[in-house]
Amino acid sequence: MQFFILGHPLVSACRVYCWNSPREYSIEMTYQVAMKYPLITYIDIVFMWFQDVVLVYTVLKNRHLIDKYIIPKLIVYSVMFTLVITRSFPDLIMSLLIGSTTVILTTSKSIQLWKVVDTGNPGSLSALTWILLSYMALARVVTTTVMTGDLLMLSNTSLATILDIAVASSIVYYNRIKDQRRQRRRRS
Repeated sequence: MQFFILGHPLVSACRVYCWNSPREYSIEMTYQVAMKYPLITYIDIVFMWFQDVVLVYTVLKNRHLIDKYIIPKLIVYSVMFTLVITRSFPDLIMSLLIGSTTVILTTSKSIQLWKVVDTGNPGSLSALTWILLSYMALARVVTTTVMTGDLLMLSNTSLATILDIAVASSIVYYNRIKDQRRQRRRRS
């Protein structure tokens, strides 16, 4: 089973994204609900989580990977979701969970950044999309700072902002190089 990211077969990168991105959003969302933070600080995560769940479901459905074994996994997921929202875990475990999302976030975004820089080709990545992601992450830094002051979430969103800006910048840079090469070929 191969997936194509950036126009290249990256089975491991897709596994990192497809399985960890919804998990990251789930942890962030439940953590912020459990801490009773205002909805405005995490409403974007709710939409991204839903989008990723639909994406993963579609991939699994199209690959005929949905079977009877998925039901127990969904039950475990639902129980864990409920336990986090009700703050049944000690704060230390909650902090470790939210800290784990930083690793997931760093891994998925770094893989994309590495592939763009390594190949010198952003493939089908959109500079506008990554600029909007950068803006959204920066807005989350501001809302987290002003509304919650949660250092774990602040470090997570700050790192996301930096990586999103790096990916957006590399896409713009390599697209310009590609455009300059095309112009030189036309002149020749």
